[in-house]
Amino acid sequence: MVRKNDKLVRVAHDHDDGNLPVIVAALYGRRRMVRYLYSKTPKDELSPERGEHGATLLNCLITADIYDVASMLLKRYPHLGVVRDHYGNYTLRMLAHKPSAFPSGSKYRMGSRAIIRLSHYSVSTTIRVIDMIYTLMGVTVHSPWDGQRWHHHGSVDVESNKIQGLSSDERSIEIHDSSDEELDGMPHKSPTVGGTIVNEGNTVAIAWFGLENFKMLPDIKHIHDRKLVHVEAVKLLSVIFKELPKLKKSQLESMEIDKAIYDAIKHGIIEFVDEILKYNPEIIWRKDNKGRTIFSNAIVLRQEKIFSLIYRLGTKKSIMARRHDVFGNNFLHLAAKLSPPTQLERVSGAAMQMQRELQWFKEVESMVQPKLKEEVNENNKTPGTLFTDEHQELAKEGERWMKNTAGSSMIVGTLIAAVMFTTAFTVPGGNNNKNGLPIMAETQPRAFLVFMVSNALSMFTSSTSVLMF
Repeated sequence: MVRKNDKLVRVAHDHDDGNLPVIVAALYGRRRMVRYLYSKTPKDELSPERGEHGATLLNCLITADIYDVASMLLKRYPHLGVVRDHYGNYTLRMLAHKPSAFPSGSKYRMGSRAIIRLSHYSVSTTIRVIDMIYTLMGVTVHSPWDGQRWHHHGSVDVESNKIQGLSSDERSIEIHDSSDEELDGMPHKSPTVGGTIVNEGNTVAIAWFGLENFKMLPDIKHIHDRKLVHVEAVKLLSVIFKELPKLKKSQLESMEIDKAIYDAIKHGIIEFVDEILKYNPEIIWRKDNKGRTIFSNAIVLRQEKIFSLIYRLGTKKSIMARRHDVFGNNFLHLAAKLSPPTQLERVSGAAMQMQRELQWFKEVESMVQPKLKEEVNENNKTPGTLFTDEHQELAKEGERWMKNTAGSSMIVGTLIAAVMFTTAFTVPGGNNNKNGLPIMAETQPRAFLVFMVSNALSMFTSSTSVLMF
């Protein structure tokens, strides 16, 4: 249809809220269709000067997790990230509600993290490293592409963990960054190896096919794709935050920048806060309608990784720690408040939750000035008094939890001690009728020694646990 009439991609239908076909495809999450229609849609049609189509498409792409196209669109028109779309949404608010789009919101196991690091090395880098090894071994790799020998004169710098003698592009870990033109020729082409074609029989070819096939394994491909999403999402943030200094205060208020930052802190998206501090460092002094800064909200919401960014401020850290909100609360007052339920539920058991709350309070207390520890808020409460009042119910639950746990553990310890005491007088194999000694001690002295030592240890530890509880 598009080949016959290329104007169809510019036709907005009323029953689709007046959206362009590419936007409708993004709303339904049709990735291949989105990429095709985006390549055929005139780019000026998505310009912010032409209306809301560009911003609407950008936000729909983020909702559908099609971040590669979103990155290309925002790179072409950076201002789309700070304008309202057809549905009244802003891109920053959308990203602040998408923790899964960032590394901090994706909990990978240790093995998965290793796979991520391995799968992101480019084939070119892998082959260069293998060729380096060949060179050190005195082996020459032939290139059938030009009939010449392929030599390397690089060296490995262990301290910097870099391959010397290669260009910066070859040394870096490459992440595919598509251009608009690449979408025209779908499916995408496979990466090339710096002008060198290798034989399937040699080790270089094994590196090529092995790395590519490794990335195509279902579970590994999923992890690899998620990592690419993380990279593109951070790129989007960088472009948007570069646009913020160009906006007036009224524009920042209309896009609800404070709510976006609060939502990002609430979801623990440290990349969001890190990027905004990188491009807009003065935003650390900005207060929301409650008079709270980024770090104040990080304390209330118990986001320790975001709060730890305060240590980058150097001498400004002490000035920041003296800030108060509209209720007269300083940093320590905020730390004394009860954690949000979502944070408390991360630790099982009321006693362990109480311990975590106390640890958080002590950590913030260690960085504030001594006079702030006795300062009162508008309710005439010191941080210590506020902590006691806020955690009364949790302390009672913790006490009940400790009593129940101690009772259960005491019963188990008593049973183990009783069994071990009985076992000490009923040695397996019985006793010798002539001298009354255990038969096991005479026939298997080493096994008998192990048995008695194990029994004594069990008796001792179980009795000790009963006394402790």
